[in-house]
Amino acid sequence: MTEAPSTQVVRHTLADRLLHWSNAVLWAALLITGIGMLEHPDLAPLGMDLPRWLRELFGGSGGLLTVHIWLGVCWLVALGLYLVLRWRGAAFFLRQIVTYQASDLTWLGRRSAQMLLGRQMASRLGVDGPLPEQGYYNPGQRGLALFMVCMGTLAAFSGLAMAFAPQFGLIHGDTVATALLVHHFSVWLAAAGLPIHIYMAALVREERPALHSMICGTVPTAYARAHHPHWNWQAGEGQ
Repeated sequence: MTEAPSTQVVRHTLADRLLHWSNAVLWAALLITGIGMLEHPDLAPLGMDLPRWLRELFGGSGGLLTVHIWLGVCWLVALGLYLVLRWRGAAFFLRQIVTYQASDLTWLGRRSAQMLLGRQMASRLGVDGPLPEQGYYNPGQRGLALFMVCMGTLAAFSGLAMAFAPQFGLIHGDTVATALLVHHFSVWLAAAGLPIHIYMAALVREERPALHSMICGTVPTAYARAHHPHWNWQAGEGQ
């Protein structure tokens, strides 16, 4: 029997969605407060007006730093709760983003050509073709997720090192400076990856059901079959 077009399948649980949107809100707040602490004009991407306004709002650099630290603690607590309460889902996610195969390069090449050149031009140049079938995540999603996890881990550990380790005499001087460098490096690289994620989820028509699933939790079965044919949703894979 043919399935109704409106048939939906669960892709993201409530816990997954809460973590995703708490990450989005807290990362945005961390990025804004972090920019507020930049004191050198050459390092401030939006100029010095925003940093000055934020420092005034929170009673100086010290107050702003305190807010930034506690936002980071909230982010880590939310992540920790997810890892404890949804450890099976977290393990599934990590297994997915570190697993790659040779056909992923074909997928990335053809999908990039389709997006940058358009299907007609890509076909004329001979760089188009059917995309290799995928499971729960496609190679683009896996690659960006792995990148963001790595950068987030570096940002978290370097931030914790700067915020708390000196109080216990665990790190000093040059080590703090190194942690600051790692923190800036990881945060700015992660920030550079965010527009790609937003563009793919919100603006690419074919991928919009994925955004819907981060809001409502489900995607159409037709979308799952077309874009993730090896995803075993019947068995609740990923839930």
